Amino acid sequence: MARDPPTGCSFTSLKQPKINMESFWFRCSKLKSTLHSGWVAVRKVNFAPRIPVNGSFSSRSLAYMHASTRYIKQVSGLLKIGVTSMCNNGSPSYEAVQETYSCLLRLKSSSEEDAVRMQAGSGETHVFFPDSIGDDLIIEVQDSKGQYYGRVVAQLATITDEPSDKLRWWSIYHEPEHELVGRIQLYINYSTIVDENSHLKCGSVAETVAYDLVLEVAMKVQRFQQRHLLLHGPWKWLVTEFASYYGVSDAYTKLRY
Repeated sequence: MARDPPTGCSFTSLKQPKINMESFWFRCSKLKSTLHSGWVAVRKVNFAPRIPVNGSFSSRSLAYMHASTRYIKQVSGLLKIGVTSMCNNGSPSYEAVQETYSCLLRLKSSSEEDAVRMQAGSGETHVFFPDSIGDDLIIEVQDSKGQYYGRVVAQLATITDEPSDKLRWWSIYHEPEHELVGRIQLYINYSTIVDENSHLKCGSVAETVAYDLVLEVAMKVQRFQQRHLLLHGPWKWLVTEFASYYGVSDAYTKLRY
């Protein structure tokens, strides 16, 4: 999940990294101790020029120059040791705590109790069975504390339009403000059962198509054939009542019969 969709498939946080304050203050204390020790060591360096007794001005100047050179060398050595120690111990920074997110996934046609919890970035998979082409996949995103962060509505109709495009980025909105708070990448593999009635597995069924199914069942149960061309009893009543209730015309029923 990310604020903006990256070019690859990397996983980044929706929010800024949190600071581990305990680690931060430990590093600050360590840096302060290192600087204090270095300052104490620098203060202990003696600046003592060896001035000859009754020496001339030039000899005194030369003595001060030699003393300054020794002082600079000693201080430079202490600074080099201090810098090396700080580099080995790590720079004064903080540890970033990566925010983790979980998702509750369910179909619009199912109840909230049927929601499946999945961890973002874990690669977990789950199989859903939508009722119709108008169904939606609803993803509720929660932070590490279980607080609501936003939700995604992946429309099944959009997925079936381009079934080859399995890996997509979907926008996460915080409701009811409908504020865009991030994006989530989903890999959705949509498939249907391929048979003679595959067009009936998903989508609205017309009354005439439903009537055809009822009539076919009645014919099979009563062994409808060349020597037996009449429906009778409860099955005849069922077919007639079905056509009357759903408004299937007499002309259509006679044609199908």
